Amino acid sequence: MAEEQATLARPYADAVFSLAKDSEQLDEWSEFLSFLSTVMQAPEMVALFGNPNMSNQKLSALVQDICEGQHQLGDKATNLIKTLADNQRLRVVPALSEQYEANKAKALGRLHVDLISAYAVRTKAQKSSIAQALSERFGREVELNIIIDRELVGGWVVRAGDQVIDMSIQGRLANLANELRT
Repeated sequence: MAEEQATLARPYADAVFSLAKDSEQLDEWSEFLSFLSTVMQAPEMVALFGNPNMSNQKLSALVQDICEGQHQLGDKATNLIKTLADNQRLRVVPALSEQYEANKAKALGRLHVDLISAYAVRTKAQKSSIAQALSERFGREVELNIIIDRELVGGWVVRAGDQVIDMSIQGRLANLANELRT
């Protein structure tokens, strides 16, 4: 399902990114798409997607009313909402926002990295140190997102684009189990 959402969102994300880049409004669009993504993930909105009594026009008007005053993009943002509603694609906004941010990071020479850890990174100094080490490893500025996953038991997993570095205890145990089977 997530893959399908990403596929449906890609052309919209690319178009919005191109528009934002041309108008030099990368940050404004980031803020708007983040807000819109939050709105679209609200349980009340999710329930409206499959409601037969909610036409595309009504849904578009509702989303526009919610977003009014939350951005400085004017007609461009309104047109995006209308286009997404008309094509029944409002549910892909979270994937659109994510892909837009990936396009933005790439254009700015940054790499989005998820650090999945069994334990929280407690201080800014630790986070900064990790980001610096990963920047050196990947040769680009790193935008670090820390995710806590207690199932890892210990260690960490780094996801940067399509590259994964698994240094978790859970991953090591899985590798050991595979070696023992062969």
